[in-house]
Amino acid sequence: SCFFTHFSGSLRFGADYFEVLENKQLLYSDHSWGNFFVKPAFWFASQSFISLISGKKIQNSHFTCASFYQPKNKKYKTYFVLDCNNQRFRFLPKQMQVSIHKKEAYTQWVLSAENKAYLMDLDIYAKASDMVKIGYSFESIQRLDTNHLFSLGAKGYGELRLYKKKKKNLEIIEHVRIENCLCEQALNFPPNI
Repeated sequence: SCFFTHFSGSLRFGADYFEVLENKQLLYSDHSWGNFFVKPAFWFASQSFISLISGKKIQNSHFTCASFYQPKNKKYKTYFVLDCNNQRFRFLPKQMQVSIHKKEAYTQWVLSAENKAYLMDLDIYAKASDMVKIGYSFESIQRLDTNHLFSLGAKGYGELRLYKKKKKNLEIIEHVRIENCLCEQALNFPPNI
């Protein structure tokens, strides 16, 4: 879930320096953190949008997208939530189409979603040089899992286009450039999600 921070301070991660402002920045929190290993095929989130229509930064907006394996039906389900311009857009897993293109220099995630009222297209890129292998270790589980790559310094980027359906036509609501996107991917993600 995403919420505004209730704390402030600064972080230094390698050569990067980050300032966290209380009640000004959105934070992602996983409800299962510390209980079990969350193993998404991919996960990404960002709150840094610049409108390619107006050229202005869009305030108080963010998105989160993740794809998780469902053991019951042996399939991956992709979840997507976008808060943009004081409006919330959700797309159900059955409304999403996902393709992943892994190259030597980068990974590209292409998502399309459609419901009765809206159509959304999302392209996210993460350079291979910005991804590092990460591991999780919890005292309650007593083991280390190191099968995920994570983008250091939130260096993922891309574009999002959101359209409203009007009979047989599409009206663009927003077209944004996404910056500072947190990206995570499984090292052995499946070819078909």
